[in-house]
Amino acid sequence: FYQKLMKQIALMVNTDPEIKGIYDSIKAENPSLKDPILLEETMAYIVEREAMVNNPFWRAVVDAILYGLARIRAQFIQLTSLTHSFTLAS
Repeated sequence: FYQKLMKQIALMVNTDPEIKGIYDSIKAENPSLKDPILLEETMAYIVEREAMVNNPFWRAVVDAILYGLARIRAQFIQLTSLTHSFTLAS
């Protein structure tokens, strides 16, 4: 989940001028930081200052959470059906 979120932040740095501006300002203030840390700092800045507004960052966060929940649900349904099949076979 974390790596997917960081990839999404990196994509938005390259495609969203507002997020690119945040990234660039953090980089200018901290030139010794490596890219992974810059991405984390960009995310932290957005979380602290943007809160829950309708923008690509929050859409990506919500989408990643919903995707994770859908996977958990699918695994639960699969596990439940396997358990039910095993019970019927016994």
